Amino acid sequence: MKKILFITFLSIILITNIFAQDNFDKKNILKSIVLPGWGELSYNKTHSKMFFISEVTMWVSLFTFNKYNDIQDSDMRNYAEIHSGAEEFSSSSQYWVDLGGYFSYQDHKTEMLEMRTPEKIYDEKYAWDWDTHENANKYRNMRIDRDQSLLRAKFAAGGLVLNRIISAIDVIYLSNKQNHISSSLSLDQDNTTFRISIPINIY
Repeated sequence: MKKILFITFLSIILITNIFAQDNFDKKNILKSIVLPGWGELSYNKTHSKMFFISEVTMWVSLFTFNKYNDIQDSDMRNYAEIHSGAEEFSSSSQYWVDLGGYFSYQDHKTEMLEMRTPEKIYDEKYAWDWDTHENANKYRNMRIDRDQSLLRAKFAAGGLVLNRIISAIDVIYLSNKQNHISSSLSLDQDNTTFRISIPINIY
């Protein structure tokens, strides 16, 4: 998730920097941000298809993984309702992890007290006690599969952002090549700040 937020933050900075320049083909850059590959079409470049295909693939992946995640989440919760012995569930994401990590509420409570972290003990109304170890293990695997689907959906969302950045940079290159403008893109990073520089040399 942090990587996706960073990519989004980077794209915002890049777009702001680009539109502050007078030399760039802003119209086609904007096209590529709206739909990767659209800006390349203005230059009659066949590789625009690559961006279109990537865009469709990632949107399909995002929709598929999100839908599958919803189904997995529902199945996981229904399974827990039948076999965990819990009458009520916490909304905490960590609760669902602990639900599969400990056979019973008492096991979890005992370990938290031993670790001197009583603040991590859930209210007793969320208590659980699995009927069998096999069902507890099956639930844990269902929860892991659900989380993996969610992670794949996040990667697809990050890919949509990255596809736009690459397409926008490609349009900058095509525009500069057509107008005989030499440019380079660099990203500098230290512990506290990010800086993007796009020097322009006209010859």
